[in-house]
Amino acid sequence: MNRSLVPPLARNRETIYISFRTQFENLGDCVINRLLIEELAQSRVVHALTTTAPPWISEQLNRQNCKTYGRAGGWWLSLAREVLDPRVKVVFYFKPGHHVGHANWKGKTKGIALLGFTVLCKLLRIKLRRVGASLGAQTTWSKWIETQVGKAHELYGVRDGESLALAQLLGIPAVYSPDIAFLLPYHNDVSLPRDYLGVSLRARAWNTTPVPADKSPQEILTAMIQAIAARYRLTPQLTAQVTFDRQLTAALAKRLSTDVIEFDHSAASERHIFQCYERCRLVISNRLHSLIFSWSAGAIPVPIVDRSVDQKIVDLFNYLGLGALIFDCEDLDQLEAHVTRLLEHEQDWKWRLKKVFSGQQTELRNMLKYDRTS
Repeated sequence: MNRSLVPPLARNRETIYISFRTQFENLGDCVINRLLIEELAQSRVVHALTTTAPPWISEQLNRQNCKTYGRAGGWWLSLAREVLDPRVKVVFYFKPGHHVGHANWKGKTKGIALLGFTVLCKLLRIKLRRVGASLGAQTTWSKWIETQVGKAHELYGVRDGESLALAQLLGIPAVYSPDIAFLLPYHNDVSLPRDYLGVSLRARAWNTTPVPADKSPQEILTAMIQAIAARYRLTPQLTAQVTFDRQLTAALAKRLSTDVIEFDHSAASERHIFQCYERCRLVISNRLHSLIFSWSAGAIPVPIVDRSVDQKIVDLFNYLGLGALIFDCEDLDQLEAHVTRLLEHEQDWKWRLKKVFSGQQTELRNMLKYDRTS
């Protein structure tokens, strides 16, 4: 027999390992980590280290084709067993978002640990994949770490044009991958009234810094929200998906004489925020995941951006052909006019948004089915 025709030993079972590392105070971070694990578990066994996950998320994951580990020891022991099995292809998925963002001792320690883990995976033939990556402003140190780690991946997907350009500049063979939030089910419940005007804002210089003018940005924003609400008979409803947004949101709520639905790290608060979005006709926000979450619930997302710091939102919406939804914070007193133009074509926008969301979801799901024989 010609030995050159004999195929190498096939690894016929793929097992996924992932460390659920999230910011407890950030609903978006919690949800996208959970969505990624749930999607991967549709066709493969996923071993998730959940020491940093909220307990309610661990309970949700245990109902999937997923094994969760509250302690690192059990997770590492399981990983070692699978690595030693020649029939198994072991894959490690890095978390969405970014790896290293600071040059202080904590960031450098994290970077060294990350680099060490990458080298270990290469030695043990563990395949590395990442989707939904975000590469923003980085230090020389973090760029070097990102480059070394990124080049070791067999799949490296980034969620916006800015990140893709930076990855290519660093020599990382990156591809575009939709944001993990597009795995949310899209639904437009016509049985519910669309009587809310959603507002979800993170603190930026334009909405927090006092200015020597007749009216502050918060006063102008409040007036615009009130005008939009009155014109379309909507109730302003504020949400705070991130703990850091509470102070700004509370100040706006006081001006608008309304309540705030805030994420308090519980499953109930997550549910309340999504129920709010289901009743929103539109949602004005400068948080990407507030925009996508409300979009998934059938609301029209209206990004209000400072182009000097919100370039990733601008890049994403432009890339998806939705740039006309974007509103520039420098023209704050024109917000009502912007919303009016959008709602004049409300049904067209809803059809288009549903189509784009579905396309992003399909593209991401196909990417997560990614496999190679090795």
